Amino acid sequence: NKSKQARNPISRWSIGSGSINEFAFSPDNVLLAVVSQDGFLRIFNYEKMELIAYMKSYFGGLLC
Repeated sequence: NKSKQARNPISRWSIGSGSINEFAFSPDNVLLAVVSQDGFLRIFNYEKMELIAYMKSYFGGLLC
């Protein structure tokens, strides 16, 4: 059914153990930065769906 295809996800990302607090794309839409309640900042190459860098907070969850 074509109407169901429009609503079904084409991919799913598992990013971390905590909820996502904020995310932002780079101006060229290649990189995706995600900060979450588990205290990590993660940077992904969005086009390749690859984690390219991460940093851990000393003080818990991060906010932008």
